[in-house]
Amino acid sequence: MATRQVTATGKNSDGDITKLCGAFGTRTKQGAISDIEQGVHTYMSGNSVIEVVNDPSVTGGKYLRTRPGGGVSNNLDNLPDC
Repeated sequence: MATRQVTATGKNSDGDITKLCGAFGTRTKQGAISDIEQGVHTYMSGNSVIEVVNDPSVTGGKYLRTRPGGGVSNNLDNLPDC
């Protein structure tokens, strides 16, 4: 399993994360969710692991977030656009 460092994110007009970006290139939200759930890749923002959250109230039922306590700079919403 490779670790991928996320340095930017793509967001839709509502501010929802739609893709992750870094030296590895670009990965869609759904692709990253699949990678994480299947153990193919670990995604990190700074020192924080990005995890999949199951939430039936959101479109698709899942979203990505950094683990709590990682700090504001590691928050996916605060990363620059890619």
